[in-house]
Amino acid sequence: MPAIAGLKLWKSTNGGKTWEAVNVKRDRAGSYLATTSYGHATGKKVSLKVEAWDTAGNRLEQTTLGAFTLRTTNHRNLTR
Repeated sequence: MPAIAGLKLWKSTNGGKTWEAVNVKRDRAGSYLATTSYGHATGKKVSLKVEAWDTAGNRLEQTTLGAFTLRTTNHRNLTR
């Protein structure tokens, strides 16, 4: 199976009307980590769009509307 060569990710909180790029980093083992924030978007549904490709030239594009709904988090419990 060909190795993954790259990945791009976008997010939307307005049903896909507009998209914002998400920061994606690849580690030495080839895993990808995406980090983002949503500000004051509690209760909104998040849509995701991804584009990925491998070393053999295969390409994938996928959009998932309403992938999940944001909820509040108690940030004091996240840092120790």
